[in-house]
Amino acid sequence: MALGLSNAAATFQRFIHQVLRGMDFCVPYFDDVLVASEDEDQHLSHLRQVFQRFEEYGVVLNASKCVLSETSVKFLGHLVTAEGISPLPEKVMAITNFPKPETVKELRRFLAICNFYRRFIPHAARTQAVLNNYLKGAKKNDRIPILWAEESAAAFEKCKKDLAEATVLYHPSADASLAIVVNASDTAATTAEMIYGAPIRLPGEFLCPSKSSADPVTFVGRLRESMQRLSSPTIRHHGQQTIFVSKDLATCNHVFLRTDSLRKGLQPPYEGPYKVVDRTEKVFRILRHGKEVSVGIDRLKPAYILKESEDFPVEVNLKEKVSLQPEEIPESGQEKPRESASRQETTTRSGRRVRFNPKYS
Repeated sequence: MALGLSNAAATFQRFIHQVLRGMDFCVPYFDDVLVASEDEDQHLSHLRQVFQRFEEYGVVLNASKCVLSETSVKFLGHLVTAEGISPLPEKVMAITNFPKPETVKELRRFLAICNFYRRFIPHAARTQAVLNNYLKGAKKNDRIPILWAEESAAAFEKCKKDLAEATVLYHPSADASLAIVVNASDTAATTAEMIYGAPIRLPGEFLCPSKSSADPVTFVGRLRESMQRLSSPTIRHHGQQTIFVSKDLATCNHVFLRTDSLRKGLQPPYEGPYKVVDRTEKVFRILRHGKEVSVGIDRLKPAYILKESEDFPVEVNLKEKVSLQPEEIPESGQEKPRESASRQETTTRSGRRVRFNPKYS
């Protein structure tokens, strides 16, 4: 799988878990696989099983990046040994040498580094409470300067000191006893004991006995009747536009063709009418500009033409004929006679007379 995709890491992690499924001694994290064994013989046996599984799935390893038969390994920012887990010494050294932050952004960065090893620091929340007060109401990349007080400076140094003296997290022992520690209650009483003074239970008189039969045959019969009355809802395609097909397309002789290309201004959406040569259930053959063209039925609509006009050509040239003869100019002093059928005077509601342009009259 190509790296860089948003789901590449999750897909590869799922693949590694599938490859090492059933091997409890392996801890995979992306391309890092930790094999934990008690002794050398067991470690060789575990490695043989892991290599065999990799060979079955076609996983290729880089020998220069493999570390074998080590008593301590660095894994995910921690030092794993037989005694337990501890922070990496170089990481702890970088935190202890961290200078005192001057802005809120630098303080947020320091706290983020410390919280990576938070479980190694006892009472970390109590120590960092004073430092977290500087972050209240601040933005992510806020560069507001910090005014250090004596208490906050002591808390900053204590955070670094606690991490330098961090304890080692021991591995769980199967032979050791487990202890559950919970917060103690101030009252040590339930709600019923606080109200009535004694533990109570829900009396049976509050519940009415069921009158329905508990016979499985009756239940199955009622369930079958209820399932038969159910009907699935009709499928609706809300994201698709409904296509209307006229019923007259099956009998009409001429049709209009919709223009699906980019239309110009004031261009009609349909062309035609065109004569129908042949038709099927979804495809029509029409005579367009002297050629037979096959078009889909969703682009057509019927053309209602009078019977008297069916013998005449249906393709009309809409371009006006321009006369090449010069227009007769009346002699001077003579006015062009007006047409007898002049436009009637039109008045508006307010009584004003409408004057039309004589060019279009």
